[in-house]
Amino acid sequence: VWAVAWNAGLQVMHVLLWPAVVWAAAAGVLGLRAGRVLVPGVAFIYFALPIWDALVPGLQAATVLANNLLAALIGVPVLIDGNYIHIPEGTFEIAGGCSGLNYLIVGLAIAALLGEVNRDRPVRRLLLIAIGGGLAIASNWLRVFIIIFAGHVTDMDHYLVRVDHYNFGWVLYAFVLILFFYIARKLPESLATITTD
Repeated sequence: VWAVAWNAGLQVMHVLLWPAVVWAAAAGVLGLRAGRVLVPGVAFIYFALPIWDALVPGLQAATVLANNLLAALIGVPVLIDGNYIHIPEGTFEIAGGCSGLNYLIVGLAIAALLGEVNRDRPVRRLLLIAIGGGLAIASNWLRVFIIIFAGHVTDMDHYLVRVDHYNFGWVLYAFVLILFFYIARKLPESLATITTD
């Protein structure tokens, strides 16, 4: 199927099947017992594949909506026009890089890795992934809102508006990761480690 997708020029299909081909080759050489052990590692490759860009438009729209709601809560007057957020002092564009996709991929990958390292039950792994992804998205919403609010109160003259908001986002996300690990430690023990006898 991968070869057919490759020859037909179905890039998304052959990219999605590539880790499965790697796994099948390894399991074919090493045996199915080794193949079962390799599943999490090979599946982790999906976080590095260029398949996530399809989420960008939805994440952009969610970021605009969330910031519209946050601005209304704080009392910052905004006008929404597509992916543009207008405030009296200026305009912000929620571009593809502001969608939060990078934070989402990192959050999902860290949550999946934590579940694997701890050998958690499937339910706990899914819960960790949901929490990690949700916190990553919320972190991006907060990042964008802080930048908009900084532009509002400084007449677009704040460092985050003029110079650099990219690094600020990763610093903020580091604190969100601390929160994620705290929440992960507090999850019920009934969802914890699978024991092997």
